[in-house]
Amino acid sequence: MVQEGFGKEQFERLFEEHFDDLVSFVYSYVRNKEVTRDVVHDAFFTLWENRELVDLSLSPKAYLYKMARNGALNYLRHQKVIADNEKPLAYSLKQAAREIAHYERALVRLSEHVRELPEQQRRVLEGCFVDGKSYKEIAATLDISVNTVKTHLQRAMRYLRALMRDELFLLFLLRKPLTVSPAPTTPCLATPRGAR
Repeated sequence: MVQEGFGKEQFERLFEEHFDDLVSFVYSYVRNKEVTRDVVHDAFFTLWENRELVDLSLSPKAYLYKMARNGALNYLRHQKVIADNEKPLAYSLKQAAREIAHYERALVRLSEHVRELPEQQRRVLEGCFVDGKSYKEIAATLDISVNTVKTHLQRAMRYLRALMRDELFLLFLLRKPLTVSPAPTTPCLATPRGAR
């Protein structure tokens, strides 16, 4: 037999009689006081919102416990989804931090090795990789021939390759951002033949 629902007094009596027990019940699932109170309040709120539909011949207490249990289980499922999604993200962030630290150390080593180069080789290397100049531009700046620029670059690259092996690509990270300009006559970023 479905009744017309129940009133405010019956609801308040249910709340007073079962709130503390429901809090203990839900806490046994979620182990978080704030979440527990939210789940219990949600169960009472849902009961109140659906008071016209509730069959009071059945136990409202059982209805409340079932809603509270479902709320607790939904919370736990949600927490598991969050945890499952955070694990790969946390791992990726740790990996990225390790890689960044590795590249930063490699860049420091590269800078130190570049400073060890003879002055002309260093200037040619910086002109090529940092400033993005062509062989011809570097030759004009240093007042040397294009072939001498190539030779200096070849020797510098051979020296750095011997010391840095697989990390030589970091030279490209030193390059300044490119600006739009006419095509250079001889691109400096082409590795000289003997530098391989």
